[in-house]
Amino acid sequence: MSSLEQGILPVETITQSPLTSGWWLPGQGSPYATCGHFKTYEGCLNLDKHPEGKPLIKKVHHTCFRLSCPVCMEKAITRASDRVVHRLTSYAELYPESGYPIHVTISPPQARAQEYETMRRKAARLARAAGITAAAMIYHPFRENKKTKTWRFAPHFHLIGYGWVQNTGIIYRRHGWIIKNIGIRKDIFKVIRYQLSHCGVHRTRHSITYTGGLSGRRFKATPMPRSTSICPECGGFMLPVQCTETLNPLDSEPEGYYWGSPMGWIYATHSRRDHYRGDEYDEL
Repeated sequence: MSSLEQGILPVETITQSPLTSGWWLPGQGSPYATCGHFKTYEGCLNLDKHPEGKPLIKKVHHTCFRLSCPVCMEKAITRASDRVVHRLTSYAELYPESGYPIHVTISPPQARAQEYETMRRKAARLARAAGITAAAMIYHPFRENKKTKTWRFAPHFHLIGYGWVQNTGIIYRRHGWIIKNIGIRKDIFKVIRYQLSHCGVHRTRHSITYTGGLSGRRFKATPMPRSTSICPECGGFMLPVQCTETLNPLDSEPEGYYWGSPMGWIYATHSRRDHYRGDEYDEL
């Protein structure tokens, strides 16, 4: 069982209300026909740098990267978490005076909960009033009853960002909203990944939005590095490969990394590249 699966709370029943129409938890949708099925093999044939001169082969499956997909949910959460972390760190590099990232929750009066967009806008406004200058906002429409393993409508927002939290008492007295400073978080990837494991998922609404200095109108993050599979053994590139054996020994194996036969794999047509890293590879 993966660490993410251990963090996902089991879902048996979700109590719906008019305000939760269209909102569900991750993995509650339907997969596409290709999700989780074989896509291709990637490999590093840098044999002189591998144990026993063996190629490292990666079996890759199709993924749709949708939070709603029960098959691809883990990969979707990981990719979304990477993107949030990249945006947060890019902001901190541009504005080093922002300090360490913090984790904050903002909850409306539960008896007076409103439609999502109304709550989101007010949460963003109150976050700024509370001293949060820039943050990613993750919406949670539900809370779990740990004893019954059921979920009830209890909307709140998790913010991971920058600022100095203040005025929470004044905000509560005036608006009834509760703002809690969970504290500084050094491993923001882990925090974001866990929060996304039970966030709200909607067909037409974003599970993650940004406020303050991180909003799309105010900040443009540098592009994320090109996604390229790197060999965990030698640091070379994992490129498309094909098996030369009559019977592929990995046909029945699940997705993952495997050591292959030294003479059983070759680079696929037009995929051969020298094992460079970074800018050197772009020049090839």
